[in-house]
Amino acid sequence: MTGAGRGGGGLSRVDLSGLALAEVEALRRLVAYYERRWDGESQTLFGLDRHEFQEVLAAWPRSLASGDPTAALAVNNSLALFVYGMPPPEHEVPGIIGITRTEAEDLYRRLGSRLRTVIDRGQG
Repeated sequence: MTGAGRGGGGLSRVDLSGLALAEVEALRRLVAYYERRWDGESQTLFGLDRHEFQEVLAAWPRSLASGDPTAALAVNNSLALFVYGMPPPEHEVPGIIGITRTEAEDLYRRLGSRLRTVIDRGQG
């Protein structure tokens, strides 16, 4: 995966304990949502190119659980953008990712620090 090219040696895994299968699937659907809406600003917003997003999705959930910093960055930035930036209209949220916006906010609170740990170690 591309994570090796981003300093992938000695990374910790993203701890997915405590997450329901529906939450892991919601994360995948969220990354896929932004990949499908890729535009000229996306690379700047996500810090990744579209091909890297596609690689993360192709190897899901192994890409996230393995400690790949590319996957952690894709998920972290997708969640952050969804929760704090450019979410879809509220009535569309459950159909897009399978959980409500409130549940997504809670998921980001619980998972964000784990993702950032993997991202930070991947940049070192």
